[in-house]
Amino acid sequence: MKPLSCIAAIPLLLILLIAGSCKQEAVSLRFIPENNARYELEYELSGVGTKESRPFNQTKRVVLDLTVKPDSGGTDIKATYKRFQFSLVSPTDSSYTDTDHPIADSMAMRNPKLLAPWVWQGVNGLSFNFRIGSSGRIDTMDTFLPLLTNLAMKVLHQPDSSVTGNELYSQVWNTGSQQFSSASAKAMLQAVFPEYPARELKKGDTLGRTYQYYDRYPITMVQVIKVAEVDEATVTFLIGGSGFTTATIEGDLKVEQQGKIIVDRSTGVLLSAYIENLVRGKEYTTSIDNKSVIRANCKKILPR
Repeated sequence: MKPLSCIAAIPLLLILLIAGSCKQEAVSLRFIPENNARYELEYELSGVGTKESRPFNQTKRVVLDLTVKPDSGGTDIKATYKRFQFSLVSPTDSSYTDTDHPIADSMAMRNPKLLAPWVWQGVNGLSFNFRIGSSGRIDTMDTFLPLLTNLAMKVLHQPDSSVTGNELYSQVWNTGSQQFSSASAKAMLQAVFPEYPARELKKGDTLGRTYQYYDRYPITMVQVIKVAEVDEATVTFLIGGSGFTTATIEGDLKVEQQGKIIVDRSTGVLLSAYIENLVRGKEYTTSIDNKSVIRANCKKILPR
């Protein structure tokens, strides 16, 4: 017969073993990509909806080459356009751009409707710079003035800035700025690059984030982010959020958001994102009812 003290110890041992096996793994995430690595970010925003009771369908796809240089306080990133696609179809307007299938100069010069696609297709190979802190927050986004200047000179086949004073240059520059700006680039990146708290996270934890972006007017987004899964290689977040206009306009827009983001556990770099946004309300006297979907993937690519 076993001693009573030994028998009594068995249930306690089982409890300790079970508790240890059920203990949730914690992870401390920071945005620290590999030094001098290159990543390819593919971002697609597709939307359908109505404006003034007229339906529209719009898609924007961007492929960026990201060259990163981490330091002790964050990461400097050079983003170079590898491909840009844009399409808009509505009862009153249509437009299509694909840098892989460019419009000829002669065709664009004869058709004013081709001006915007002709200008936008010149963005391939041009770059902008930004910096992400170790928490994942976009700390700085450089001005797009150099990119727009280079874009206009490239489209007009002018190798220097002597052309900057003429009317056609201004028209091309302004057309480029409708699509490419520091505000729109920050909004794109901010939507898919999560921010990390200065504490460990485990499955079931929640955290919040509030940020602003500009879509013709300021939008404030309030997000609730839940840690859905933690494994050896990745961390998965579920996102729910709402947004509202913060500008004084004759109208009111509300945004509802839900989605999922997966990041690399060791570097904090985005792997994939899927985010749905619903936008409803009024912009001045115009009724808005739009749905958009963001899809993004980021992968490390071989050095040059």
